[in-house]
Amino acid sequence: MDTPVFTVRGQHTEEEFIRFYRFVALRSKKVRWTYGILFGVCLLWLLCGIYGNLFLDMSAIHILLPIAVGVWYVWALTGGLNRKAAKLYHGSKLSEDIEYDMSFFEDHFDAVDPYGNSSVPFDRMHGIWETPTNFYLMTAPASGVVLRKEDLPEGAAEFLRGVKEKYKL
Repeated sequence: MDTPVFTVRGQHTEEEFIRFYRFVALRSKKVRWTYGILFGVCLLWLLCGIYGNLFLDMSAIHILLPIAVGVWYVWALTGGLNRKAAKLYHGSKLSEDIEYDMSFFEDHFDAVDPYGNSSVPFDRMHGIWETPTNFYLMTAPASGVVLRKEDLPEGAAEFLRGVKEKYKL
């Protein structure tokens, strides 16, 4: 039996799930393009409203409406995603606050939780994404495992970066 390079004990919390959901949702090119186009239209609309108000004697509603759409845009990026993620988290009663153990080997990792275990080879993974607080081990384009950096033992972050580079994840 192989000896693991390192092991991690973690917990699937609502806060981490929301952070993961936001990261994955905002990483999509389709979402970024949609929000970028919406922002551009609002900006153009605002500039036209200001021009119309100054030079064409139009009402202030032409300025207030794009501002309202801009406020909605910010809400959709922050509060809307958080609420949707929290609803999804609480919708799956089996995974609420579940604890898991993960063992990392040279070519795969094993995950064990109260409902079962799995083994995932690194060459079959979709990617490894790193944020300032977490590593996301993506087993599919929109699903994966969250590893909090504060739970990782010494040298684990370097190991994961090496795996990412070796397997081009």
